[in-house]
Amino acid sequence: MISYNNIPFTAKYIASASVLKADRLSGKEEPCNVSFIELDPLNPYDTDTVSTASKIWGSPEYSKAISNSMQSLLSNNERNIKQPEKKFYAITSQRKYFTIANPEEILALCELLPEDKVRISYLQVNPDSYLEYNHIGSSMLSSLKNLYKDKILQLCAVKRLKPFYHANGFKESKDNSTIMYFEA
Repeated sequence: MISYNNIPFTAKYIASASVLKADRLSGKEEPCNVSFIELDPLNPYDTDTVSTASKIWGSPEYSKAISNSMQSLLSNNERNIKQPEKKFYAITSQRKYFTIANPEEILALCELLPEDKVRISYLQVNPDSYLEYNHIGSSMLSSLKNLYKDKILQLCAVKRLKPFYHANGFKESKDNSTIMYFEA
């Protein structure tokens, strides 16, 4: 974390991403730029941002697990306990001023473990964001594919989400149909 004039610089902007912004009155969708950012689990501001976002979402399925994981890493770091190199990413409608990521603008969260294969542990889109945006989950996956272009992305998919992952280029493992992977 870099500190300048006591302002904590936290979330790291990685790249612009694209989603569709819906105009519910006209029924039209227009491309809209959003930000793909990395969150630092060892920074209390980023950990608080994810915790707050999870609470705002109301249906926190995986976001609560991501928040708990970040809080655990922060706590273990303070006690000098060795921990895995987990990475945390977000898609946010926030386009600048990343001194503190705004939890109200986070559209999706992801936790992963970058080993020989990049194992995506959790990915969740803010359920309320569908009122304004579409293709947020696909945007997260595209951003991860670009970031880890030399690695295989792997995840465990629940049955209802398999069509989504198939549409994003993931294939089912021959050994276990719940394991899906993307190989460039």
